[in-house]
Amino acid sequence: MTIATLDQKMETFRRRLLELEYTARSTRQPAPIQSACEDLFTVFEELRVAEEELRQQNEELIATRQTVEAERQRYQELFDFAPDGYLVTDAAGQIQAANLAAGRLLSLPCERLVGIPIQVFASDADRRRLRLLLIDLARSAQTHSCELQLKSRDKRSFPAALSVAVIRDQVEPGQPVSLRWLIRDMTERRQAEAALRESHAELAALNAELRAEIAARKRFEAKHPALAMQNARLFQQAQAARERLQVLTRQLIQAQETEHRRIARELHDEIGQALTAVKIDLQGAQHAARSPALKQRLDDGVATVEHALQQVRGLSRDLRPSLLDEAGLVAALRWYVDRQAQRGRFAARFVADAIEPRPAPEIETICFRVAQEALTNIVKHAQAQQVEVALRTHATDLELTIRDNGLGFDVRAARAQAKRGTSLGLLGMEERVLLGNGRIDIVSAPGQGSLIQVRLPLNPATTDRQPAEGDRHDGHPRSPG
Repeated sequence: MTIATLDQKMETFRRRLLELEYTARSTRQPAPIQSACEDLFTVFEELRVAEEELRQQNEELIATRQTVEAERQRYQELFDFAPDGYLVTDAAGQIQAANLAAGRLLSLPCERLVGIPIQVFASDADRRRLRLLLIDLARSAQTHSCELQLKSRDKRSFPAALSVAVIRDQVEPGQPVSLRWLIRDMTERRQAEAALRESHAELAALNAELRAEIAARKRFEAKHPALAMQNARLFQQAQAARERLQVLTRQLIQAQETEHRRIARELHDEIGQALTAVKIDLQGAQHAARSPALKQRLDDGVATVEHALQQVRGLSRDLRPSLLDEAGLVAALRWYVDRQAQRGRFAARFVADAIEPRPAPEIETICFRVAQEALTNIVKHAQAQQVEVALRTHATDLELTIRDNGLGFDVRAARAQAKRGTSLGLLGMEERVLLGNGRIDIVSAPGQGSLIQVRLPLNPATTDRQPAEGDRHDGHPRSPG
């Protein structure tokens, strides 16, 4: 019976009581009958109060049920989408529930796992251990952990770490009602441990070889002291030559930046202004021309000058974008990423942390040039659909990441070509980063896109050099085009 039906019946009963009381009074029935009517009416009012209390309790019960259902749903979602496999079995090991991860591990949909004994998925060698574990769980209240070799329904064998919790009967304490299993695939961990052991063995062998070489060199130097001194001098000379080469390379890059900036200014301020003046003159002649043929030739001339003007502006921006000096690295990178995305017709995403204060000028130049080279290569060769450029700051470092989903390339082969002089892009990026006391990692493979990650100090030491004109924020504004 619903609450609404009960309300209707109570209202009908109340009306009949009122009619009965009215009839008893109007017909002057005996006092006991009138008193009985009054008692019935009092009982009816008490029933109404009880009905209201019941209604409130019912509403509270519905709210509680909704809360419990929401919590159950939340638990079910946590259970289903947990990264590790979870099973619920009875005391004998028969599966009662399984989550999605358990289904993936055992190569069966989780609903089809229900009713299958967990012993089925133990390897032949470990099945007896699993049966003994179930016997122990029936007697112990503790959580058990062990490692077994499991096999999925498609016969794939994998090492698994198991943790089992026992749920006891509240009515009959001591009797296990169900078991809750956590299953974790240990394949990747075992592979990592094997690789680590192999690396340790290789490192130990290298250390032994190095110690033997050092001992042999010491014996040789003890027998030939003059040759040892000569080797030391040659090493010092080679070290000094390497340092001089780094200084010369740094100065060469600074000179390139200075020259790029000078040429960019000349293109913008002189050639650009001259082309603009020619365009204005041609447009003036257009208005004065009366011959249609002459007007058509002037139209063609204006279009040619406009095209040349756009090329000059683009070349000026490529040589040294004014945004880099005036607005900083973040603004320059955002502009360049958008520009290359339009050229390459790919979807670009640029994210950057707020960088305050600005990094050293040479660091901004290095970051921009690396991004410029990488994005140019993506446009020319990668055929990428998506490109992401991220600029992140850490405590003392600046991290630039460029990722694409294009064709990818063989990094070793590209470096070999660069050493032969075929392509200098990778070597140029690496040389710039190393001169900035940074680190560059290039990860790629054919068909797998590419990732370039650069890490540079925010404010490196500037010993043995001064910022070049191309590196300096000189505060002289000029338009970006």
